[in-house]
Amino acid sequence: MKDLQVIFIEQQEQLDQAATIANQVFFSQVLPSYGPKAFGAMARYCATKADRLEEYSRHGIQYTAAAYSKKNMVGMVSFDKQGVVRLLYVKQQFQHHGVGERLLTFAEQQLKQAGQPWVYVDAALGAVPFYKKHGYQQTDFTCDKEGIVFLPMKKQIKKG
Repeated sequence: MKDLQVIFIEQQEQLDQAATIANQVFFSQVLPSYGPKAFGAMARYCATKADRLEEYSRHGIQYTAAAYSKKNMVGMVSFDKQGVVRLLYVKQQFQHHGVGERLLTFAEQQLKQAGQPWVYVDAALGAVPFYKKHGYQQTDFTCDKEGIVFLPMKKQIKKG
């Protein structure tokens, strides 16, 4: 996408919009492959996601950036100072157009500038090929936390 712009967001309205994208994509594309246990865990988590994004951003614990196309938010990434990508979601109609790649690259560049040598992610199983394509390697066995199944992965971004 040629007109794509990725920027940090901090205003509550923007963070609410980012949380809405994350919730919509998760509930429509990721959750259906999980069971009812995962649904309950995610419902509890998503109920506070927007507030958590705002609080963490305000205290400098976690950073959230959004991808905009023609002034519309089409994706979001949230990552912390320790190099963990917490959330990365792209609206379904904008997937497979480079938005996720731009968001991930943005997070990696910010973390590299901050001196972080590694980036970590707990990848949903459907997202593992995306992360492998971008140089991430499996660090552990598949994990199950309250029915949410993921694969821990990492990528070295700074030699040290």
